[in-house]
Amino acid sequence: MYYRFISLMCLASFLQKQLLEMKKAYVFIILCLVVASGVIAYHLSAPCTTTVWPICKALIIMGVTFHTGSATIFLYANTRIKALSISGVRVNNVTKTVLATGGSLTDSGPYDLAERAEGTITISLSWTSGNNYTFEVRTNKGKLFPFWRTAP
Repeated sequence: MYYRFISLMCLASFLQKQLLEMKKAYVFIILCLVVASGVIAYHLSAPCTTTVWPICKALIIMGVTFHTGSATIFLYANTRIKALSISGVRVNNVTKTVLATGGSLTDSGPYDLAERAEGTITISLSWTSGNNYTFEVRTNKGKLFPFWRTAP
């Protein structure tokens, strides 16, 4: 009888320790889920920039068309909650004059492009066929979006 009592006490102690370990595990899992959901909620509500989502850009340059004395840059604002303001364009480290805007881009500077919208900026550019050109689109916050094209 005494051995049964001791074995029952040992079993109760063992089960109590197991329950305590299980409680710790459940608390840890719940804590991890709360933190993960907070991180996901932050990323879903934040604008898509390279500081939040390193794999995407807030501004995507879709292409450039060269015209006589000018070039048109095709843009896409890859932001989720606010417009993107563009302050200007430089080509080969020279600030260029904006001749016209199109699409969803506003007509006067700063040029606002709504979230998930497309727009065009036509700039003055004397180009030579076969030359490489470095374009830099600058936002009002000073962020540069460089890209390179060769004139046809």
